[in-house]
Amino acid sequence: MGALSLNASVQVIAQIAVVPAALYAWGKVRYGEWIVITGLVTFLRLTDLGLQTYVVNRLCASYARSERETLERDLHNALRAQIPLVVAITLLAAITLATLPVAQMLRVQTLTSTAFNVVAMLIAVELLLGVPMGIVAGVYRATGRLARAALVGTFQQAVLTVLTISLILFNASFVSLATARVVVGIIVSVWIVSDLRRLYPWLRIWKGEGDWRDGVRMMGPGIFFILFPLADFFSTQFTILVLQQSADGGQVSLLATHRTVANIAVMASGLLTNAVWPELTALHARGEFEQLRKTHRSLARMNMWIVGMIVIGTFPFIPHIFPLWTARELSIDTLTLLVLLLRVVIWGLWSASLTMLCAVNKQKTVALIVVGAAALTSLSSLWLIPIAGIRGAALAQLVGDLAFSSWLIPLVAIKQTRDRLANYLRETAPVAAIGLVIPAFAGLIGWTLITSTGLKFGLLVPLVISSAAALMWFQLAPYERSALFHSIGRPFTR
Repeated sequence: MGALSLNASVQVIAQIAVVPAALYAWGKVRYGEWIVITGLVTFLRLTDLGLQTYVVNRLCASYARSERETLERDLHNALRAQIPLVVAITLLAAITLATLPVAQMLRVQTLTSTAFNVVAMLIAVELLLGVPMGIVAGVYRATGRLARAALVGTFQQAVLTVLTISLILFNASFVSLATARVVVGIIVSVWIVSDLRRLYPWLRIWKGEGDWRDGVRMMGPGIFFILFPLADFFSTQFTILVLQQSADGGQVSLLATHRTVANIAVMASGLLTNAVWPELTALHARGEFEQLRKTHRSLARMNMWIVGMIVIGTFPFIPHIFPLWTARELSIDTLTLLVLLLRVVIWGLWSASLTMLCAVNKQKTVALIVVGAAALTSLSSLWLIPIAGIRGAALAQLVGDLAFSSWLIPLVAIKQTRDRLANYLRETAPVAAIGLVIPAFAGLIGWTLITSTGLKFGLLVPLVISSAAALMWFQLAPYERSALFHSIGRPFTR
């Protein structure tokens, strides 16, 4: 979690730092069009066809059972199927950009069609390079070296952040910026391969056993993992495209910055869920269902509390920080922010169950649920955005989650872990009721009654956060407190 925290911190710094630099050097319209271009090719990650998550889960399970030959064979099978597919998709993307007037269709104002195509193709190459490398780098996670993988990702993100901001401030073209991203991706990929060969001399990455037909067969169950990024594309990028057509790049920038603020809690939650993911896979692989149930409940409680605490702790400061962060080019829309934060809090209630199901390769039903939520979000945005603008975009995402994901996914997870709904609710529901609702409600009353700004930020906010932490601590089970003490104290005892 420490390594993942460092990685997340760099990502947060990148998101915070790029926005004012881009708005200052490019202006809100040009920055909005950069968001549109990068978002447009994000769907190329779907060429992974779900293999990365599915195969890395299999690698982790094989390593947990000390089955090295199976681990190596699954890795080779996946790469033999995926690399030719990535090459074919790259050629198809180039042909598509060369033949279709995509820039005109998106009403791009600050780029010529040729420059647009070159930038889009370079970003596509960067994304497609990460498809097979995602499986290769997944060996870190599968073999208990998740922290090392996080540090590699931190280094890559830090270099990209420095390069991006520098090129923006020097008013470099979109082409130069996209080229730099591709070069960094190639260098890091070469280093990962050499590092894995040094760590695991027994593991042959490119040579050895393997059959592309077996790799294609793994795409069957793996294809359901592709529905998760596909659903995210339609629930996020589709609303951006609708907003671009209905308004302009300025409104796209406004929505994107509001989402960035709301997603800080999601990033923090990922520190916990990503750290626990391979442990869930190993427990399931060894058939330890009692411990799997306990871990699922603990993960749900902690995830709810982390997300809720970040929302409560940051909300009073956002209206003061947002104008400075956006170089006073954008103004906060309180209603949009409230809807997005509410969605994030609800997401915290069910994302732990989503993690558990994905970690044990039980993704089929969950994928269909998430796709249903994304479809409803997309349909709702067509109606809500023309009426309410960015508020409609935020509301459409909330509607999709409430109708499907928020309650169906926990039910599926409870069944998979052979748990009982009553037992699960008895251990998880009090976290939301006692650890979050009570401190938030008390803080709201205090905020209304106290008139002094200094007392609000200097006394009330710390008091609410500390009381929520104390209430959460008393709700932890004895084994959870023991594990928490062990995790905190372990680095110091070393």
